[in-house]
Amino acid sequence: MALPRVAGVRYLVSLQNPDNLSLTVPSSLDRPDVEIFEHADRGLSVNRNAAIEHSDADVILIADDDLEYTAEGLSYVKRVFDENPSLDFATFCYDGDDRKVYPEYEFDIKAKLPSGYYLTSFELAIRRRSLGGLRFSPHMGVGAPLFGSGEENVFMYKLALKGLKGRFFPKVITTHAGLTTGSRGATALSLQGQGAWLWIRYGWLEGFLRLMRDVPRRNAPLFKALRYEVRGFFLAHKYFYNQDN
Repeated sequence: MALPRVAGVRYLVSLQNPDNLSLTVPSSLDRPDVEIFEHADRGLSVNRNAAIEHSDADVILIADDDLEYTAEGLSYVKRVFDENPSLDFATFCYDGDDRKVYPEYEFDIKAKLPSGYYLTSFELAIRRRSLGGLRFSPHMGVGAPLFGSGEENVFMYKLALKGLKGRFFPKVITTHAGLTTGSRGATALSLQGQGAWLWIRYGWLEGFLRLMRDVPRRNAPLFKALRYEVRGFFLAHKYFYNQDN
């Protein structure tokens, strides 16, 4: 992971170590602009939430450990927030082997997004003060026991529901080596996460109609996609009804 030195930028590494292993910090991270903290929790969303809680930065940029940043990309993110003081959050672009396609224009982020647009977590930067108590759902994401995806969609949706001001900027800020988790073959848990997201966002009727439309498009055999996405859809009512996802 490339961490260029940029004025006004600090790096916070949230290190999950549930098995209490003896770990050695790489010498490349022994820098004044890098802070590492360790905890025993499991799960991607739980780890992101731990980092958010630990951070005191004005603007938080979500990151993964397989990204290559440039000073230009990070400086651009910083400049966007410096020049737009009323902006609560912003999303950007990345280059990667999955060749994600983005709109070529800026747009404000609302609950209804442009067709085909979706959030990948490390495209997101947000003002710490704007978050309040909003966090990624610990029930969703890689490492969660039932819903292995959907946490990014739910998080973006809740940002919009809070009335926060967000905007997409068609600027590449980082590079991801290989395929992202979402671009690989769908697993049972990731399909359940997609079913849960549709229930959370659209409710029973529209959610189920969208599920039946989307199942043939999943990167999985049809019967597998149908079985687990429907299961996640109905499990969502149990886990998320009247809850703060």
